[in-house]
Amino acid sequence: LRSMPGVDPRRIFVMGGSIGGGLAPILAAAEPHGITGVIAVSGFTRTWYEHMLEIERRRLTLSGGSPAQVNSAMRGFAQFYADYLMGGRTPEQVLAARPALRPLWYDEPTRQYGRPAAYYQAVQRLDVEAAWGALAERSIPALVVWGEYDWIMGRAEAERAVEIVNARKPGLAQLVVLAKTDHSLMTYASIAAAFADEGPRNDGAAGRAITAWLRERSARADRTAAPGSRGR
Repeated sequence: LRSMPGVDPRRIFVMGGSIGGGLAPILAAAEPHGITGVIAVSGFTRTWYEHMLEIERRRLTLSGGSPAQVNSAMRGFAQFYADYLMGGRTPEQVLAARPALRPLWYDEPTRQYGRPAAYYQAVQRLDVEAAWGALAERSIPALVVWGEYDWIMGRAEAERAVEIVNARKPGLAQLVVLAKTDHSLMTYASIAAAFADEGPRNDGAAGRAITAWLRERSARADRTAAPGSRGR
């Protein structure tokens, strides 16, 4: 991007959604020449193991499981994901070693969400929190966007990213919570409707929030540019 004549190096932003919301700060923190800002949409911040336990709890609850059923299942999932994500085994290998956990598993033997088990084991090794801390030390601003009805990534993930940055540089990170919006930035009548994917619509709120932040940050880049420089 920096070598392209149509790109202003003062306006290079990194944006990622879902898992990309965790990769965006990692990529930005690793960029030696600096990034103008980071936008994380529907992302994660804590370890993938913690994330998976939280999503399983929400999934079971929204599926109608009783508190006792959910708690019982979570004990099994805690063991399953420890063996799978941190033990380097495929789901099939975990279940072969722990057959009592078989009723819990609902995906493929060697894959999850259409990706190989090794992919999620690599995600587990990421240190997203450290990346957010590195962005703060470099004074790179961030916009974190989360939807009220996002049952895949919890609000605590978004709040944690903002907390890490602002603890070091107050006001450097901003959290935008989109009303009635799910993980894919569609709006629904309720979180139950979002879980069942009933009646989705796009109200454009995410685009407006992101565009407004980009314009504001680009204007700041212009104000801090060296005299005589020209934006493109």
